[in-house]
Amino acid sequence: AETKHGAERVLNFSGSDVGGEFFADGTTLTEPIIRSGNLSFYQLQSQEKLGEGAGSAVYRGMELTQWGDVPVAIKSCPFPLNDQAENELGIFEKIPISDHTSKKRDIAQLQSRALLIMDLAEHGACNTIQYAISTIKDDVERTTAQSSLARRYINAVMALHSSNPPIYHLDISSQNFLLTADGRIILSDFGLSCADGASVELETRDMYLLGLTLSTMSSDSQLTELGQAMMDPDAGNRPRLEDFLEMDYFKDQPVLNDVQLAALAGKLATHGVT
Repeated sequence: AETKHGAERVLNFSGSDVGGEFFADGTTLTEPIIRSGNLSFYQLQSQEKLGEGAGSAVYRGMELTQWGDVPVAIKSCPFPLNDQAENELGIFEKIPISDHTSKKRDIAQLQSRALLIMDLAEHGACNTIQYAISTIKDDVERTTAQSSLARRYINAVMALHSSNPPIYHLDISSQNFLLTADGRIILSDFGLSCADGASVELETRDMYLLGLTLSTMSSDSQLTELGQAMMDPDAGNRPRLEDFLEMDYFKDQPVLNDVQLAALAGKLATHGVT
């Protein structure tokens, strides 16, 4: 039990996975409380859907603790799980701890669905961030923001490819890069990913998708050319990901740190550009 809104909170499950949240004053919240296997408690906020696809949906939620409620993202996958949902749950067990990928906090299995609880990326998907940045009129500010995003995209994919075993995302797009409140870019949505060992073919696929994402994110000819170089199907002619970060394009561009990038995203959002 704990105090919230001046009332004592009591979690009542009656032996089931989903219960209600009741207060001493008799009021009941409309959203169910979810209990995971390790006895953590979550509240899924169904009115705040963050995204959906391939039979699943992601909602804003809260982790309920005695110290306060923590915002989380909750991916709801109905049973029977489709191939992408089963694959993603397995991949999350192999993803190394990193600042560049979504972090699994917990898994809750209910009678009708599995819930994957992840850290919340408050600024959302980077396709909207990219569009917002493209509206910046100052050339230097716009180019600096775009190159900063591109650098983080490359770092996120590098972190996956350098894990043991290597993880290939295979669905790279600006929609699957998310921006957190503290300015980190993280990769999400691992339904198509593979962690079966090193593969030149799968690495080439990831490089192609990453190059396509970079080449279409701005009108900057240098960034477009860099992206097209990543799309080279001949692995022998294509630079390694770390080599791209050493190219003149990135060396010549100032870099927004995480705090600056988060502040920029917040500023753009307050002006209605999301």
